[in-house]
Amino acid sequence: MGPEAPYLAEIKATERSILRQHCLQRASNELQPGALTRLYMQLPAIGGRELCRLAPEYRYMTAPARRRAAQKPPLQNPEDFGENLHLVTPEVPASDKTLYVFFGGQDGQFFIPFATLLALLPDGPKDIVAIRSGVKLHYMGGVAGLGQNAHQVAATLRARFHTDDYDRVVIMGISVGGIFSLRIADCLAADVGVSFAFIFPDEGYWLKDAVDAGASAFDPICACRPQRAGRMINVLASKNEFDVLFSMRFKKVRLALRELHLVNSLQHNVLQSMLSAGFARVFMRMALARNGGIIWLVAMLSKTYGQFFVRGIRRALGRQIKQNWYLQNRLNKPPKAR
Repeated sequence: MGPEAPYLAEIKATERSILRQHCLQRASNELQPGALTRLYMQLPAIGGRELCRLAPEYRYMTAPARRRAAQKPPLQNPEDFGENLHLVTPEVPASDKTLYVFFGGQDGQFFIPFATLLALLPDGPKDIVAIRSGVKLHYMGGVAGLGQNAHQVAATLRARFHTDDYDRVVIMGISVGGIFSLRIADCLAADVGVSFAFIFPDEGYWLKDAVDAGASAFDPICACRPQRAGRMINVLASKNEFDVLFSMRFKKVRLALRELHLVNSLQHNVLQSMLSAGFARVFMRMALARNGGIIWLVAMLSKTYGQFFVRGIRRALGRQIKQNWYLQNRLNKPPKAR
């Protein structure tokens, strides 16, 4: 039996939908893509369509391509990495592999099930490092066990995982992990840094004032430090004014940042939006390709239409005001005294 067996036994042991759903949610974040697909393929015989509807991203993870991929050998877990995760493709030298480092968002999540996120990556030998332990303070205190700031964390990653030996290094971050991931990409001189709707870890208190005053960013992303990452991308929803403002702020210090706008979305969870629209895997292939010409063109066109046309019209009609609920209630209130 494979690693999906304990979850399968737990599902069979109860008929309560809430318990089965909780088990499936854990499985989608703890199992590798192949094991999750094998688990999902057995759900119809256990609970029919009702049980399948409880499984996160059931349709995507049981598609023919995913079933074929489930036959391939899984990645190996060479060490206990605490609440973080380290997976490797065995018997392949680092010089022939891509290293992917993920920084989770709120509560250590990745917008979509982690197994689904791994399934979106391009084919080929790869090693995975998933960081979940820095989210309690939005990475303002670094990552537990790895360092107290971006420089220390990057140095630890370089020494522990020998990042310089890999063919390519890709850093990705979700929401509150987005800014930190781009900083790590700079420190490691990664080939690609991708953020999915990053936000700044200052609780948004002074966001409007900072943007209006032309402020660049908080200290870890300092304008005095040149960009070292080969390519930086931020994916955001054009109709989400909060995320648009954050991206505009970061753009001031990283002029080469490529902003890919989801022009018909207002969700902060941009990965879910792309997955639902059916082009999440296509985006991954474009963003992580060795030649960045296609993603540059797509980002330029999407930003032109999304930020200047869609956002411009919505703001003119009062549908996308600068001070939304969060800004009205949190922005102009100073932090509580400590």
